[in-house]
Amino acid sequence: MERNLFELLPKFKALRNTLSPVNKLPSEILSRIHQSFLIRDLVAATQVCRYWRTTLISCGPLWCSINCERGPEALTCLHRSKGSPIHVRVRKFPDDEVLARLSPHIGRIQSLHLQSRWSVAQSVFARFTDPAPNLEMLTIICRPFTAAAGPVPSTLLTGNLPKLQSLTLQGLSSDLASFVLPSLTYFELSNVTSPPLSISLSNLLAFFERSPLLESVHVDFHGECVHDAPKQKIIPLKALKTLYISGSGLVGQGDNSLLARLELQEGVDVTVMLLILNGESNPVAHAIPPHPERLPFISGTKRVHAEMLRSFGRCTFRFYGENGMVTVMARWPITNPNLDDLVMGSIQSFLPLSTEGVEELYIQGYQAPEDSYLPALRAFESFPNLRSILMVHCDNAVLLRALRHPTLHLTTPKLRTLRLYLSPERTTSGEGLMELVKYRDSNGGKLEKLSILAPEVIVPVVEVMALKPYVGDVEYKMDDSIPSL
Repeated sequence: MERNLFELLPKFKALRNTLSPVNKLPSEILSRIHQSFLIRDLVAATQVCRYWRTTLISCGPLWCSINCERGPEALTCLHRSKGSPIHVRVRKFPDDEVLARLSPHIGRIQSLHLQSRWSVAQSVFARFTDPAPNLEMLTIICRPFTAAAGPVPSTLLTGNLPKLQSLTLQGLSSDLASFVLPSLTYFELSNVTSPPLSISLSNLLAFFERSPLLESVHVDFHGECVHDAPKQKIIPLKALKTLYISGSGLVGQGDNSLLARLELQEGVDVTVMLLILNGESNPVAHAIPPHPERLPFISGTKRVHAEMLRSFGRCTFRFYGENGMVTVMARWPITNPNLDDLVMGSIQSFLPLSTEGVEELYIQGYQAPEDSYLPALRAFESFPNLRSILMVHCDNAVLLRALRHPTLHLTTPKLRTLRLYLSPERTTSGEGLMELVKYRDSNGGKLEKLSILAPEVIVPVVEVMALKPYVGDVEYKMDDSIPSL
C-alpha cells in the first residue's frame, strides 16, 4: 500500500501542475517569456516543474549565451543550445575545457566578444581557426593597451567572414590583408597608442575597398603608419555615414592622410582629431587635406561651432553643411602659450571652402587679451550672411569690440540675434553692450534680439534694461544650463 502511494503521489502532483494556469500557456509563449532571463535564473526556472523543464530545455535559443569563464554553466548552455546560433564571451581567464568544447561549434557562433590580456587572446586565436560563416559581430579588446599586444593573426576564423557586419579591434592592430568582409557595416580600430604596432595605408585602403557596405568607420591609431599607397589611389565609400580619424600617421599628412584618400558621398559626418605641438599651427588647415572637391559634404555650410577648453588643452571646430558635418578636434600641450589667435584663424582657414551660407556661429571658451581682436574681426567679416551668434563662457570684450569695428562695411551686416551665456569668472560690462547696440542701431544693423543668460546676476539689471531702446527684444534670465544653437 505504501509503495503504491509513493508511486501515485508524483503522478497526482504532475496532474495538479497541469491544471495550473501558467502550465496552460503554449510552449512558444512560455519560451518567449524566459528570453530575458539570466542564465542562472533560467536554470532555476527549469526546476519549477516538469512542464517548464521540458519546455525550456527543448528551446535551444534560450541557451545561446556562452560565458567562457563559467565552466559548468557554459558547458550546459552549449549542450542545450543544440543547433541554434550562439553568442560567445571570453573575458579575463576562460575555462580551458569550455574553449576546447567550443571548437567544433565555431560555425554556429553569431557574435564573439573577446576582452582580456594579450596572452589569453593568443590562446583563443590558436583554437578558433575554423571558418565562421554565421559570425555577424566580432569584438577583440586587448587590455591593458600596451606594446605587448601584436596583430590579429590571419588564421583567426580563416579571415573569410561573409556575414560579419561589425568588427572592433581595441588595443591591437591587424594588417587586415587577410580579411574578406563583404557584409561589413561597422569598423573600429582604436586605442592603439604604442609602437611597434604599425599599419599599412595600402592595406587599410584595400580593406575599405573590399568592404563596400561600410557605414561607420572609427580609426584611432597612434602607431606607425606606412605610407605605401600610390597617391592616385582613391577609394570611394558610397555607403559611409560617419567617419572618425585620429593619429599623426593618418592626419596632417597632406595627400598621404587617410581623409585625402577617400571619396565620400553627401550626408557623411566626419571627425578629425589631431595633436598640435606648435602653438602657431592652424588646426583646421592641418586636418583638412587638399582637394576639398572630394568632400561634397563640406559644401553649403550653414553653422559653425567653435569650442575651446583651454584648461584641458583641447579645441573643437564643427562645420554643419547642407549634406553633412565636419568636426576638427585638436589637442595641444596645456603649457603652450601661443593659442589666442588659433580660434578665429582656424575658422577662417576653413571658410574659403564655403562661406556664403553660414548663418549661425557658436563660440565657447574663447579667451584673448583686449588688443587681440583682429582674428575675430577677420572671421566675422568672412560671414556676410551671419544672422545669429551664441557666445558661451567667452571673454566677450574682444568679440563685442570686433562686432562694432568701423570697417569698410558693417561687420556681419545681417546679424540680428546675439546670445551671451555669462560666467562669473569673466566680465561683461553693460557699457560694452551699450556701445555695441548703439553702433549697430546707428549703422543700419539693429539687433532684433539680445539674450543674456547667466547662473547669477553678473551685469546689473538696470544696465541691461537700458538697452531696450536700441534692440527689438532684450532677455535677461538666470539659467545654469549651457544653451545650444
